[in-house]
Amino acid sequence: MDVWPGRPFPLGATPTDTGTNFAVASDIADGFELCLFDEAGAEQRLALVEQDAGIWHGFVPTIGPGQRYGYRVSGPYEPRSGLRCNRNKLLLDPYALAITGDVTWAQKYSATLRATRMGSAASTRRPLCLVAW
Repeated sequence: MDVWPGRPFPLGATPTDTGTNFAVASDIADGFELCLFDEAGAEQRLALVEQDAGIWHGFVPTIGPGQRYGYRVSGPYEPRSGLRCNRNKLLLDPYALAITGDVTWAQKYSATLRATRMGSAASTRRPLCLVAW
């Protein structure tokens, strides 16, 4: 699946007639992966390589409302300094309008996101549905 450059704004998942733009802010991450889940829970990871002023973004054609997704973030992991990037944890989109699935909140594993200063990691038994609309 292709990821086009997309736009840094608006933040969150923004569906269009031809796909969905994903944009998330982090001033400490050195990499972002968009994780898409199918109905069976299989995960497909897509690198978001475009970055403008701390906003990681990409446009995925054919993805629309109802798509289950999350993020994985790589970067510094220094909890004593407030840096908690951990690509082993699935992060929720702080701009999501809906969440489905069984969620166990784990703030201690969250990545610091500029928009909210704290994102949320989740342990799930089923994938999350986070697309806005």
